[in-house]
Amino acid sequence: MTTTIISHRQRGECPSLSKPMPTGDGLLARINPMNGAISPADLAGVAEAAKRCGNGLLEVTLRGSLQIRGLRDETVADMNAAVEALGLTIRTGLPLDTAPLAGLCADERADPRPLADAIKSQASSFASQLGPKVSIVVDGGGPSMLHGVKADIRLTALNADTWQVAIAGDAETARFVGVYDAERAVQSAVALLRTIAEGGRKMRGRDLLPTFETLQPPAQPRDPEPAQLHPGDILQLTDGRIAAVIAMPFGTVTAKTLIALCADLQILGIRGLRLSPERMLIMLCPDHAVAQAALHRSAGLDVITRPDDLRLRIVACAGAPACASAHLNTHALAAELAAKSANGQDLPFRLHLSGCEKECSKPAGTFISVIGIPGSRKIVANGIVLPPDFSDRLMAQTPMQRAS
Repeated sequence: MTTTIISHRQRGECPSLSKPMPTGDGLLARINPMNGAISPADLAGVAEAAKRCGNGLLEVTLRGSLQIRGLRDETVADMNAAVEALGLTIRTGLPLDTAPLAGLCADERADPRPLADAIKSQASSFASQLGPKVSIVVDGGGPSMLHGVKADIRLTALNADTWQVAIAGDAETARFVGVYDAERAVQSAVALLRTIAEGGRKMRGRDLLPTFETLQPPAQPRDPEPAQLHPGDILQLTDGRIAAVIAMPFGTVTAKTLIALCADLQILGIRGLRLSPERMLIMLCPDHAVAQAALHRSAGLDVITRPDDLRLRIVACAGAPACASAHLNTHALAAELAAKSANGQDLPFRLHLSGCEKECSKPAGTFISVIGIPGSRKIVANGIVLPPDFSDRLMAQTPMQRAS
């Protein structure tokens, strides 16, 4: 019997457990634990359910969400029940992102959580009027990993007492609105959200851009150079724990690998994890020795534990056959390109592999895209189609020729 769950999902709405999205390999569901927090035991429980109810593939997205692939109409209810039984605290309502280590990192310029809570509280009366993809980032600085996360409204700590408000973009592209103290920054964000809500559910932050075209950013840097986390990093936290960082190759991991990883982490005494933007997983370890052991064990499970891993230079969408819209097997191509590259000189730029012209998973910053189109490929550098001679040289590589 076919469930009616999909018929209730509105166009443009993000996939969730209760409203999964049809794609090439079945139904796709997304889980957003509050603050990205999940225990190894609970993550293993999700992976077990994903193996039973889906095709055994999970993804950590560029925004730090957890996705479950290959669900079927008849298994959606079972997947929902499994997650509910784990008692996970799932984020609902207004999509509001803070750093996975918010309030735990000594290098933060300011704790973003009080501002995030205030915005959510003050916007609660009209949040239901906002479109399903309207989002907010509140970035306290430090190694937040939010630099490349796009949002309709962004608040960024410039120092302990000062916040910048911007709209429609990531940290580099968002349009400057103003610089305020914490209270006024919250007021500004809520006012902008209210304006978006009043414009209807199709309105986004970009629709406010004409209002701020004449404003100039302040003389100080609009967003100080952000610190970044990298796979292999070990970081002292303010509560005495140690954070150790790993990443999923191209964001994808099998349920089998995730279950094995979580079992190892529990043996080591690790009780907390944080899902992180840039497809990373942060392990909250009791001490430095455990952090080193966790990285060592992770390395044996084919996850990324080193900052020089060439797979980090490639960003790939789900691609064919996972995505019904894709004309390119992005993950097979990405794995082969990384494996055949002897060193960083073979991949001197960040490469974005997109199965179709929607360009999902597009990274921030400078990159070159290989875009699948029917019967061919298109090579684009930050929106500019490259000359045929360059494209021909890139496409002459054997992995490119074999990709389908």
